[in-house]
This record gives sequence, C-alpha cells and structure tokens, in this order.
Amino acid sequence: MLDCFKLYRIRSKLLAVFVTAALIFSGGGVVTIVFFNDILATTQGFVDDTLPKINAAKHLDITARDIDVNIHRLMNGRDRRELNLYFATTSDLLEQLERLTAAMSQEDGHTNILSLNRASQAIRTQAQLVFQVSTQRLLLQTQVETLSRRARQGLQEMAVQHAADASGAEAAPPEVRHRTVLAMLNSAERGLVAGSEAAVEEQHQRYRRHMAQFQEVAGHFHFSHVAEPSTSDDPFAELERFAGLFALRSQQIRLDAAIAVFLNQLNQEMTQLSAVASDHSRRVFNHFQLRADALLTRQRQVIGLTLGLILMASLALFIVHRKLVVKGFGDRLTQISAAMERVPSKSSHTLVPVAGTDEIASMARALEGFLAQALRLRQLATEDELTGVDNRRRFLERAALVAEQSKRDAKPACLLMLDIDRFKVVNDTHGHDTGDRALKACAQTCLGSIRPLDLFARYGGEEFVLLLPDTDCAPGMAAGERIRKAVEALRIPLGGGEQLRFTLSIGMVQVDLSRVTIEEALKRADQALYRAKSDGRNRLVCWNPDAENAA
Repeated sequence: MLDCFKLYRIRSKLLAVFVTAALIFSGGGVVTIVFFNDILATTQGFVDDTLPKINAAKHLDITARDIDVNIHRLMNGRDRRELNLYFATTSDLLEQLERLTAAMSQEDGHTNILSLNRASQAIRTQAQLVFQVSTQRLLLQTQVETLSRRARQGLQEMAVQHAADASGAEAAPPEVRHRTVLAMLNSAERGLVAGSEAAVEEQHQRYRRHMAQFQEVAGHFHFSHVAEPSTSDDPFAELERFAGLFALRSQQIRLDAAIAVFLNQLNQEMTQLSAVASDHSRRVFNHFQLRADALLTRQRQVIGLTLGLILMASLALFIVHRKLVVKGFGDRLTQISAAMERVPSKSSHTLVPVAGTDEIASMARALEGFLAQALRLRQLATEDELTGVDNRRRFLERAALVAEQSKRDAKPACLLMLDIDRFKVVNDTHGHDTGDRALKACAQTCLGSIRPLDLFARYGGEEFVLLLPDTDCAPGMAAGERIRKAVEALRIPLGGGEQLRFTLSIGMVQVDLSRVTIEEALKRADQALYRAKSDGRNRLVCWNPDAENAA
C-alpha cells in the first residue's frame, strides 16, 4: 500500500506538469484565437467600409474625366450627328455623376455634396447652352459656306466676263470693270476671314463702295454659271445678296464669342468638379490610410500580446517543470545515476538523495547500502585488512599499469622487497597482537617515506613490496635506505616500560618494465632480499646478475 502511495506521488508530479502545460498552452491558444478573430473582424469591417468608398471615389474621378473629354469633343463637333452623339454621352455621364453623388450623400462628410451637385447642374446647363449655340453655329456656317461659294463663283465669272467684253458705248473700259470686280472679290474674301465684327464691317463698307463704282462703270451683264441662279434678273440685286455674306459672318463671330464665354464657364465648372472629385479621393484615401494604420497598430499589439503570452506561458511551464520535475526527482535521479557509474572508494564519498518518502528516496537508500557493500567488497579485494595498505592483488594490477606506461616512456623503475627481520621471534616473544602492531607501524612508516606516485603493498606475512616508477638505481637505493633507517628508529611501547625495536632487510632491483615482466622483477628483488638476509640483515642489497650467477 505504501509503495502504491509513493508511485502515486511521482505520477502526481508528472500529471501536474502535464495538466499545467495543457492549461497554459490551451489558455494561450484560446487567447490567440480570440485576438486573431478580433483582428479578422476588424479587417473585415475595414474592408467592407473602405472598399466601397474607394470604388466610389475611383468612379467619381473616372466620370469627371469622361465628362471633361466629352465636353471638349462637344466643343469641336464637326457636324450635327457628332454634336448629338457627344451631347447624349455627356448627359448620360452627368446622370451617372448624379447617381454617384446621391450614393455618396450617405457618407459622413467625406466630400462636399453641395459643391458636387452645384457643379453637376452648372455643367449640365452650360453643356446644353454649348450644344444649342454650336448647333446654331453649324447651321450658320453652312449658310456662310453656301453663300460664299456662290459669291466667289459669281464675282469670278463677272471678272472674266468684263475682262473680255469690250462692247457697250456706255460701259467703261474692260480693265476698269475687271479691277472693280476683283476689288469686290477681295473685300468678300477678307470679310470671310476677319476675326472681329469691326473688321467685317470695314470689309463690308469697302464691298459697298466697290459695288457702287461697278454700277457706274458696268454695262449689261448676267451670271450664266452660278450654281444657284437668282430668281431676279437684275444682276445688281445678286451683288446685293452677296453683301449679306458680311452680316452672316458678323453673326458667326458673335456666336463664336458666345461659345467662348460658355466654354470658359464650362471649363471653370469642370475645374471645380475635378477639384471636388480629387478632394473626395484624397479624403477617402486619407481615411483609408488612417484606418489601415490603426489596423496595423492593432495587429502589432495583438502580435505583441500573443508573443508575451507565449513567453509567459513558456516561463510558467519552465518554472513548474523546474520545481516539480527537475527539483522533484530529475536532479535526484541524476545523482543516483552518477553514484552508480562511479567506482566506490574511501577517498571519494558519493552523496545520494536519501531524504524523502517517495520511491526515489527509497531507491537512494537502497543504493547507499549497495555502495557501502561494494566499497567493503572492494576494500577486501584490494586492501590488506590489517595494515590498510594495498594487498598483493591490487599491487599487481597497479604495477601492470606502470609497466604499460614504461613501454611508452622507456624509463627505468626500481622494485624493492622489504621483510621484517626475525618477525617470528616477535610473535613468539610478545604475542601476535604485538606482531600486528609492528606490521601496522612498519606499513605506515613506509608510506610516510615514499612519494604519492610510488606503489606500496603488503606482499604476504611480514613481507612488503615497493615499486618506484621513473627511478634508476641511485635514487632507488637512497629511498630504500631512508625507509630502512626510519623503521630502525621506530619504537613500539610494550607493557612495563619496555619498547619493541625491529629492523628491515631490503632487496632492490632496477628494471626496464618494457622488457622485463613484473613477475621476473619480483623474482630478482626476492633474490636480492635473500642476499641481504644472508649478509646479516638490516641492510639493502641491490640485485647483481653476476653475483646471482656466481651463487
């Protein structure tokens, strides 16, 4: 039941993280959806409100331009058919403008509706006047062209006839009559191209004077090739009729002046209409720009809020994850994993999270027991239980590593075998307890006399072994002598004020472990130890191959 409760606590933490993440991201998603729906609604309202106004402004501008084009066409109409066509088109465009104006009147102050209506009505009125006057002008121009053609033909015929006719006693010489006719023709031609009524009247008076002169010098003549013969047989009546050409030309000039006035007014109205249309377009596009800027600002705000919510949600989820998952059991599982991977030893104590009541704490407590047992087993397998130094197995393992290093570095090493002299006498005389004390004191004294990189171990019984890496013979012998003297000076107190003294015999060999095995080196050091024992004990003897061969 307790295990189920513990498992439930871990599941509760994971479930809390999942629920928190779901709530955070669901809430963020809902807020994001709400914000973006608001943006979509605002955008749709903006489009629905602005696009019709933009289209209306565009149509207004196009209609104003079309009206201006057709007005200019109306002013330049060459015949009645063109005038009717352009006037009908202009009327249709004005009706279209009025419909646009009526539609825009529903808007709230984006254009001056009164100015637009007034310009439209004024353009319609002026267009009708221009149409009427232009129609009259076309009719008058037709009459002028017809009469001027008859006058040219009649006067030219008269000039030819009087130039060749020399009969008639009452008539003047032919050249006089010919010059007078040419003068009348010249006055008629100038009258047709005169640009003002005064100029026309001047040419009219000249025509009258020349006609009076002609009546005085002319004899009997008639028009035989006039396109439209006069109903009168009096040729001077025909000349009087030709004089009506000047009145028609004066009337034509007055119509042109009236048309110019109407056109000037029409141009002013068109300018005003274009200005109103342009102002409307500018207002609409300014309104569009303001709405677009407001929409973009709102979009940026929504995006900023959304990003802020996402960051806040991520931070909240990180805090919850850090609190419940990482601090709750993630870090502790990491500590447990690191403790399981590390080799247990007395020098490096591994901390495991044993505090708590959940299954991770139970796992940590179980691991702590396993690590303690593993450390104990490792100590039993690699350390001498009595002296606390490495045992023979551990020494051989470490010596193999030194041998591998020597193969790469090619440096010599010194191996020493140390044996307590007459140790059996110590046990027999003072007891095994004193012997154990002597072994411990000897081991600790040796450890205090060597380097950290040197290998020292109990080899068996009262015998110890020392490996000095990167050391040749002279330094090795110095180290051995230092150890021997330190042990010789050692005093172990006994009961009754007595003290125990003992000595060491040492055998040493310098070897190249890249070529000599550690077993062979031990054998040679043991041979040197044997000679130290034979030579009187309490001494150091270096292995000599010649001496060993002689023995």
